[in-house]
Amino acid sequence: MDMVKHIATLQAQTLNRLRHWGRYSTFDGSYDPRTTTAKSDKESMEWMMCDAMKAELAMSRARETNRDLETTFMEVQWEVAIELGRILAETIDPAIAGTDGVKIEGKRAEHVGYVRKIWRKERK
Repeated sequence: MDMVKHIATLQAQTLNRLRHWGRYSTFDGSYDPRTTTAKSDKESMEWMMCDAMKAELAMSRARETNRDLETTFMEVQWEVAIELGRILAETIDPAIAGTDGVKIEGKRAEHVGYVRKIWRKERK
């Protein structure tokens, strides 16, 4: 698997876990998580690991191509963001994605159909 795709996949999994925190939480209510010191949660650690992987990838690319590290790092961040967007594209706007399954009748039907057509054109 491509390193950029791997990093984006890890970030997508972390975001999914944060979005559905109740399914994955091990918090039992026995302590106040705001009072713990110098302890990062699993998601923060994974996000930092992804940042470190991006930095390593940028350093290796900068060495190989003899280019500026800062510019190469920004390119890697951009590539990961694009790949993350591709991964999350199916779930990014569920309200609009769900409108295809809804049948609207009456006077509003023409208007809704027109808005859907415009939205799809702009999205492409």
